[in-house]
Amino acid sequence: MGDADGTSNLGYCYQNGIGIEKDEYKVYIYYKKFAEIGNIVRIYNVGYCYNKGIGIEKDKNKAFIYYQKSAKMGNTNGTYNIGYCYHYGVGVEKNKHNAFIYYQKSAEMSDADGACKVGHCYFYRVGVEKNDRKLSFIIKNLQRWVAPIEYTWLHIVIIMELKFERIKKRCLYITTNMWICIINKSLKNVYKL
Repeated sequence: MGDADGTSNLGYCYQNGIGIEKDEYKVYIYYKKFAEIGNIVRIYNVGYCYNKGIGIEKDKNKAFIYYQKSAKMGNTNGTYNIGYCYHYGVGVEKNKHNAFIYYQKSAEMSDADGACKVGHCYFYRVGVEKNDRKLSFIIKNLQRWVAPIEYTWLHIVIIMELKFERIKKRCLYITTNMWICIINKSLKNVYKL
């Protein structure tokens, strides 16, 4: 194994069928081999294998442990996935506050998904109080956290989410008023009889 990076990429090649036939077991074996010698990306990949059952039986607890190891070493995907695990109770007890903390950490590491989830958390009160001011701050500062194309897309998604929420409230208001008008009209007709 002369070229450690090249050899560690064999798992990726087996996973995606690049120049070789796909083989999930070998994906796991190569990722695991390089995770054991401290390759931060491969540590995350082993967690992903456990989470999805790639080449090994699914084990959400082990997935969480590997995500934690990679997050402690500074891997953005690992950090985001710790948030995801806490958010949805994957391999760990649900904890919305911890989910928010890890999403925020991943956003600070320039992770687009993390930045989007932070906005989601503020908007839907996931592990944090709803805070439109902080949500606006996040939208304005997304560019600092993510690449320009991702920023534009996330900005559109968050703005659309906000507009959708306003539209839902407006529809409820209109529907409520419509029913009030119908009831009032019906009552007027009843009293005319």
